Amino acid sequence: MCVRCVRDPPGLAPDRGCEGYHLPLMFDRKINTQTDSQLPPFPTHTQVEGAEVTVYRIRDPVLGDAPGTFDEGVLDAPIATPEVIMQSDCVIIGGPGRQGRMSAEVSYFFDSLTEFQTNGCLLKGKVGSAFTSVGGVGRGYGGHEAILQSFHGFFLQHGMIPVGVPPSSAMEDAHMANPFGVCMAGKPSMDKAGSRLRSLSESEVKLAYSQGEWASIITKQLHDDGD
Repeated sequence: MCVRCVRDPPGLAPDRGCEGYHLPLMFDRKINTQTDSQLPPFPTHTQVEGAEVTVYRIRDPVLGDAPGTFDEGVLDAPIATPEVIMQSDCVIIGGPGRQGRMSAEVSYFFDSLTEFQTNGCLLKGKVGSAFTSVGGVGRGYGGHEAILQSFHGFFLQHGMIPVGVPPSSAMEDAHMANPFGVCMAGKPSMDKAGSRLRSLSESEVKLAYSQGEWASIITKQLHDDGD
């Protein structure tokens, strides 16, 4: 996901407010791509003024966009590129865990951003946040905190500012709640079409909302000049 904090109309000089995208991006072949309007509403969730959010996907470096490999709706999301990351103020990135580590597809995407570090840490000052999932065939069990910390390690290598989940009562109820990022747990269910969908629990949805809101608030504070 990419988040952009917008104060001025496009085309005007960025003389105040925060500019850029707030970008959530993710890799998963089997995922229920729900929009904000399809998720359960929570009274504590508020939209951060000025945040412009766009969801992107990480392209599979081996399979590409092979038909039948991805669930319906996954390929509708635009593909994340290094240029999109550069235009963003905040990046919220996630992917499934693989035996206690981040998936190879996400790691490959991170490797494509190496030049940003070697050419002067061009991503410095951007906010980075992460989410993952564990459990199920081929994914292994547990290890989610180590996976999320490996995302944070990438952010730190690039001079970015890691942001996790803010403390809240919802963390008492979520099965794998932790301060590093949201983790979706449990065995995926198979629907009639053969898709292995995972459903977020109510507590996981609350944490996801709070993490996105928290990252947006911090991004706005960092980029807002106070006007």
